[in-house]
Amino acid sequence: MIVVARLLLGAALAAILATTARADCLSAEDGIATDRPTGPNTSPAVPQGSVQVENGVGALHLRGSTTYDLPETRVRLGVFSCTEFLADLPDYTHGKGFAGATDLSPAIKHQFQGLPDGLTLWTTVGVALPTGDKTLSGRGPAPYIQLPATYDLGSGFTLNGMYSVTFHPRDAGDEPINQTSVYLDRALTETTDMFVEYMNVYQPGTATQNMVDFGGSWRYSALRQLDFKLGFGVNRAAPDWYFTLGYSFRFDQVF
Repeated sequence: MIVVARLLLGAALAAILATTARADCLSAEDGIATDRPTGPNTSPAVPQGSVQVENGVGALHLRGSTTYDLPETRVRLGVFSCTEFLADLPDYTHGKGFAGATDLSPAIKHQFQGLPDGLTLWTTVGVALPTGDKTLSGRGPAPYIQLPATYDLGSGFTLNGMYSVTFHPRDAGDEPINQTSVYLDRALTETTDMFVEYMNVYQPGTATQNMVDFGGSWRYSALRQLDFKLGFGVNRAAPDWYFTLGYSFRFDQVF
């Protein structure tokens, strides 16, 4: 109940800020900005009328077994200025003794600006629909809320973070999954950046997972990007290591 109350308070705060925020979001003249490869979804909403596709392949090693998944595809549609519809398409996941597809997860993401200088806030509300393998994703829909934020520190540095909670109302005994992610990003050039990230995943009744990773991205054209991330667990419950490599692109003025 405390987690739910905290989440509702955060959503209410976002709604209040939305009534006073001055929108200053991406347009078709701006280059691509992606949610991947970091945990926090702190990229600006895609421009109105644009379609952005973010893809990747990943591997994770835990307790002596390596799991592979692809295509890690997120499709983002700019439906309004500062508001996008997004969908995480099913991944094919293959590991020791299991293989299958994850759920389709649609969501709405809204960006607020006009806050104190350098601060940007988002709210994302979505649900994982029970389209995938039940052993991977559970029996019913899994609604989630995310509260990402970023702060410009100057000199090319930004501090980014996100708190998210995912509910499993149809899975008896499954408590909400809470995830906190924080990363420091450094723009090296106009087209490249590097980051270091800390992630914490907590679900009541299970061991907390703590992870640290690093990575970067390269925008080799205005609307194309390559990225990578490599991470390690820092406690026994976390994965030994994980890795992802991605490719993203955007089309403007599609609708």
